[in-house]
Amino acid sequence: MHATTKALLDARAHKTPVPLSKFAELTPSRDGALAVQREVAADLGEVGAWKVAVTPDGEALFAPIFTPTIKEDGAVFSEGSEKPIGVEIELAFRLCKDLPVLPEKDEDLIAAIDGLYAVIELIDSRLEDMNQASLDLKLADYLSNAGFIVGEKIETWDPYALTTVDLKLVVNDETVIDGSVTNVLGAPLDLLKGAVKAAGDHCGGFKAGQYVTTGSLSVCVFYPAGSKVTAKYPALKAAVSATL
Repeated sequence: MHATTKALLDARAHKTPVPLSKFAELTPSRDGALAVQREVAADLGEVGAWKVAVTPDGEALFAPIFTPTIKEDGAVFSEGSEKPIGVEIELAFRLCKDLPVLPEKDEDLIAAIDGLYAVIELIDSRLEDMNQASLDLKLADYLSNAGFIVGEKIETWDPYALTTVDLKLVVNDETVIDGSVTNVLGAPLDLLKGAVKAAGDHCGGFKAGQYVTTGSLSVCVFYPAGSKVTAKYPALKAAVSATL
C-alpha cells in the first residue's frame, strides 16, 4: 500500500485531516494519484458516482464517489459533526449503460444517459489545508469530495445547453444566488466525454446506475454543520435540498 493511501485512509477513519507537511516526500505523480484512488476504493467499497473535472490545459480529471456518501433529496448529511462543509451546486447525469470506452458518436453517449438531476456536491478534504495542496495530491484525495445529495430528476433538457442555467440558491433563508450562472469547467457533456475517454476501467469504470456530477454552478463556500441548503433550477423545473 502506498504511504499516501495509508495516510488518507487514516484521516478518513479518525476524521482528522492530515497536515501537508506529512506529504513532503509522499506527494504522488498523476499516475500515482490514480493508483492511490484505486487503493482507497479497494478499502472503501462500492462506487456509486463520479466527480469529473478538467485542468486548464484540457486534461480530464476524475474521482469515484462512494455509495454510502450519496444521499437522497432533503437528507441530513453531517450526522453529528460540527465541522463546516463545502457546498457546490451542480448537475449530474445518471447512466443507464456501462461506458468502458467513449462512444464515437454523441448520440450513442447521450443514449447511455438515463437522466439529468439537480444535485448538491459536498466538499471536505482529508488534507489539513487543501487550498495549498498540489493538484495530484488533491486528485489522490478524490478531488476533496465528501459526497453529494441527489435531488429531483429534470424531465426536459438539452445536452448541449447545460453550460449556463438559471439558479436560485438559498442557505439558511438567505438568497445567495438568483439568476443566470455558468459552469466554471465548461459544458457538462464535454466533461463526461473527457472523463470516460481517460478513465477506462479505473476503479471499475463508468457503470450503469452511477451518477456523474459535472463541474460547478456555484463557488465552493463552506457553511456550518446544520445549515439548510436549497437550490432551485426554475427553467429546468427541478430542485434539491439538504441539511449539512
